[in-house]
Amino acid sequence: MKRRIRSDEADYTACWIRILLILACFAASGVHGAVSGLQPFPLGEPTGIRTWSGAVDGRWSKPGNWSEGIAPSNGNRLVFGDSSALRLSHTNDLGGSYHSIDFTEGGYVIWLQAFGTNSLTLSAGIASRATSMVNSLIGDIHLATSQTFSVIGENGLAVFGQTLDTASHTLTLHVSDNNAGQLLYLSTSIRGAGAIRKTGPGDAFWNGSSILTSDVASVEVAEGGFRVDGDATTGCRNWHVGGADDPAWLIIAGDQLLPADSVITLRTNGQVFVSNEATVGSLVFESVGVVESSWEPLVITSNILVTAPVTGTVAGVLEFGGVGFCSLITTTGAVLAIDADVSAPSSPAVYVEGGGTTIFRGSLLLPELIIHGACAVQHGGYLNFSTLYLARDGAVLEGTGRVFRVECLPYAGFIRPGGEAVVGSFHTWQFLGHAASILEIDVGETTADRLVVVEEADLQSMQLAVRRLPYSSPPSIGTAFPILTRGSSSTPFGGLAEGATILADGVEFAITYEGGDGNDVVLTVTGLPGDDAPVVLVSPFTLAPPSNGSGVQVSVSVTGPLSASLALQGADSPAATNWTLLGSFLLTNGVGALSVDDPGANGGRYYRIIQP
Repeated sequence: MKRRIRSDEADYTACWIRILLILACFAASGVHGAVSGLQPFPLGEPTGIRTWSGAVDGRWSKPGNWSEGIAPSNGNRLVFGDSSALRLSHTNDLGGSYHSIDFTEGGYVIWLQAFGTNSLTLSAGIASRATSMVNSLIGDIHLATSQTFSVIGENGLAVFGQTLDTASHTLTLHVSDNNAGQLLYLSTSIRGAGAIRKTGPGDAFWNGSSILTSDVASVEVAEGGFRVDGDATTGCRNWHVGGADDPAWLIIAGDQLLPADSVITLRTNGQVFVSNEATVGSLVFESVGVVESSWEPLVITSNILVTAPVTGTVAGVLEFGGVGFCSLITTTGAVLAIDADVSAPSSPAVYVEGGGTTIFRGSLLLPELIIHGACAVQHGGYLNFSTLYLARDGAVLEGTGRVFRVECLPYAGFIRPGGEAVVGSFHTWQFLGHAASILEIDVGETTADRLVVVEEADLQSMQLAVRRLPYSSPPSIGTAFPILTRGSSSTPFGGLAEGATILADGVEFAITYEGGDGNDVVLTVTGLPGDDAPVVLVSPFTLAPPSNGSGVQVSVSVTGPLSASLALQGADSPAATNWTLLGSFLLTNGVGALSVDDPGANGGRYYRIIQP
């Protein structure tokens, strides 16, 4: 991106100064005077306007068009740029239907004779090619067809009026560059069942003190910036940001309140910035995207969804403001990163759903977080007073952060301190397990996962699963790993009485519930893999495209005896007498993995691991 894209950026200052200077000229002459060297005149019947001679050519680019009391004909293309007409302030009755308005020079201010009652109907849009000074069109506009308002020159275009009626057509706002002088500024009520589309790398502004009515079909910011600024309600429900090769951003400023059921969809290269408090029904990430708020919260009344296997990020301050339940939904392989402080003062509960992962990295002030999918708490803030429930088979809670309370409901949920294959500790004030739930502990050479419970930890006979970290060296005999630190003792893990042994990838552990201050659960290494340890597949053989050439890439992970040498072989039949050697590897710590190409694979193929 060529420049910083925040709501208070200094790039807009020069543009606003130009607009304000123009409006100041109007105010000094009764809000209708001429710009730069023209004599002011009152509204109504024009007087004192110079009369030129010349043929009318239907383009309104010749001096002869600008005769006293003469208006252009319907269908004309209005071109403002002839040297004789430069900086003309025209008050003739422009009500009617015209092809287009083309500003080839800057400094024009075009007023309709009866402001608010006399509208212009355009069929081919407005283009401003000014190299100096902003051009302004002041009056109501109706669209006869889908068309474009564009800024092509070095300076901007301002459109003022009470109403801009799309009449079910698409209005494209195009700003060809992103320099400080280029902008397209709208201060008008936009209505009609059409769509608004922003293109080009530059910025368009819509002054939210004018209403965007609910019948507007959608606002699409395909590229460049679109700023919604003001303190009024916008009625448009559908907003789309991104989708082109260049970045696109929507800036919501000035306590802009969108409908409670509005949906903002982020597509490729899409970003949303909220400078003051804003309310949105749902956020949908169809591609990688960022939604960032400042010191005021972004209020969500319904859902946040990540519908593709990508990462969608919400940063800043997030509030769930619905009167009902809100959900965080991720598709398989997707990640929703909540890099924000989160609260829900009015929503009774927030749900984590879907096949992906939702990650919280800020403070959590949620009455109830109901986990149906995979949820991770990473680090977190200091105000983590939420109660988390594992409320569905397969639900996962992992992380290195802290929450107030964790409760396992009667489902096969998983608690993973640190995360999968990552050592870490998870802190909570209270913990309630269940016989159907599982605490998964990863053990390395010298460290292991730990669940820290400050006050009450009631295991309720929950299950304990111990795994060795992949590729880690085996721990030494006698090494002790505290896996549960708690304020008082309670029921043991299911099936594991005091002193019971656990075997994890050939390493034997003994469990005690009286470690530490007498209440901690500690695993102590009592045995290591021997020469007679079996070779066990950690997971089935997996196949992927080859790293080079034809065939497939075969991957396998196994455990077995320390320092054992293993071979991976392939054949076309499980009863084959001749197996092809594909690769060898050594279990230096009782654990090993191999990925190797099988160029001979074409259809059905069988693989095996042997110890020569």
